[in-house]
Amino acid sequence: MTKVRPPLTYANALHRIAGLLGVDAMAQAVDRKPGTVYNWMNPDTPEQCPIDCAELLDLAWQEAGGDGAPIYETFGLRLDEARADRFRDGFELAQRTIASIKETGEANAALVAFAQPGASEAHRANTVREVEEAIQALTATLPFLKQGAGPDGGTGEGNSGGETP
Repeated sequence: MTKVRPPLTYANALHRIAGLLGVDAMAQAVDRKPGTVYNWMNPDTPEQCPIDCAELLDLAWQEAGGDGAPIYETFGLRLDEARADRFRDGFELAQRTIASIKETGEANAALVAFAQPGASEAHRANTVREVEEAIQALTATLPFLKQGAGPDGGTGEGNSGGETP
């Protein structure tokens, strides 16, 4: 019976490698017994693939013509997910800051274009729209500047505002 291996698990990445290499070749690549590799692939066993073996298996995968690096990619995606979870407020603040920079830049460009001689009513309408979008983006950032919402959960106390801490 085939075990269900959830996505973004090392067991799933190892199973993907086994699909190309086979368990015996995997075991040979890491100088372990096939039973050990099976245990690493089994989500119900506590045995985990050591990092040095993971590197060797990703290299064996590539040597056999596989694209990417299944274990490395799984690690990266899991780390990104954990980072987003742990630093949710900071991550969200960064995303909203990016949007604010984009929108205010577009608003500033529209304002300069509208200030030029010969600007039309279409330019005015575009400028109003861009300024409104910038205001919305900046307003959406405000909740993340409140106390305790910094990237490290810090309150920013002691900073009188406008200064770099």
